[in-house]
Amino acid sequence: MNDYMWLYNLYRIAFATNPDVQSVPYSKESFCPCTDVINPGLSAHCSVCLGGLCTLNDFTIGRKFSNYLDFGCEINEYINKDLLISNGNKFGVQTNFTVCNHSHTDVVGPNSELIIGEPSGDIYTHGEFIVASEHLGCETGGKITVEKNSKLVIKKGAEFKILNGGKLEVKDGGRVIVENGGKLIYGVGADIQLLGDNAVLEIAGDLELQNDAVFTFTYPGANSGYVKFSNVETDIYTPTENIIYGTNSKINIHGQGKTDKVLEVTQESIYTSGAANGTCAEFRLTDGKVEMSTNARLNLDCPVFINNSTIASSFAPGAGTARGIDVFGQPSVSISNSDFIGLQKGINGLLFYGGKSLSVPGCNFIYCGRG
Repeated sequence: MNDYMWLYNLYRIAFATNPDVQSVPYSKESFCPCTDVINPGLSAHCSVCLGGLCTLNDFTIGRKFSNYLDFGCEINEYINKDLLISNGNKFGVQTNFTVCNHSHTDVVGPNSELIIGEPSGDIYTHGEFIVASEHLGCETGGKITVEKNSKLVIKKGAEFKILNGGKLEVKDGGRVIVENGGKLIYGVGADIQLLGDNAVLEIAGDLELQNDAVFTFTYPGANSGYVKFSNVETDIYTPTENIIYGTNSKINIHGQGKTDKVLEVTQESIYTSGAANGTCAEFRLTDGKVEMSTNARLNLDCPVFINNSTIASSFAPGAGTARGIDVFGQPSVSISNSDFIGLQKGINGLLFYGGKSLSVPGCNFIYCGRG
């Protein structure tokens, strides 16, 4: 049935100028209810496949009918079994692959790896791994690699857990997207590497920092990528509470200089506390650039340390500018040697709340409505 649908769509594309063929609108997507128990190719490479669990040996699942891509058609693969990648095995995904129907995937143990796409980023071998429900877990030395032009997508209701030494490695041109309603759980010892200017971790859903976790990323041997916060559920007067802080959890972002983009904020704010979400123990930004969309801000009511960095509107000055940084007279605030560009207010010092004065040595305010 699926092959028939794709062939029919190809026929309609090939005869796109024929009004009879185009009488029914073309759709390049087809609906799959995830009813298949397991892909036969996967089944052949499972050392254990009983009940709801498949333990995978080394295997790469490729794209079927890759020439369909020339017509803009991508075939999707689905599985509703739990997947376990362990004991040093590797599972490669070079197609559109969805784990669904309340199934989960775990990558556990040294040299165990889920690899999405392949290094060249070739159109015929790029991958998209979609977690539709339950969770994707990476821990105890397990590794998830997202190659150039490939994606890892965490859908609404699903979780992505990086715990106990698990590693996420995103290559330049790769992207991880936590959609609205999805969640990234970041534990002590988690290792995120964003390797290249266009290696992106986008969080439209929630980020949960476990007790004592320090949210950060590294970029050994490469330019740094960036983290994008893009939840749009609140209006411009309501802080975005999509970061959940465990006890003594912190945010520490370090780039390669003032022009190195490390954060992008297209939601109302990065908020360091909340009635139900706990409080950030420390926000630290060093040698990096934060780009913010219209009316976005950093709402920082915890200890703050910002040095040699840039806070800037994503747009030209006057073309709808971001709001900048809010601080509240808390005891520990150090902002120095940084540039504030094209903002409504570079720093909004609501110092009467905490009563502590504020000094900003070496800072420059450029095209800001107010400093």
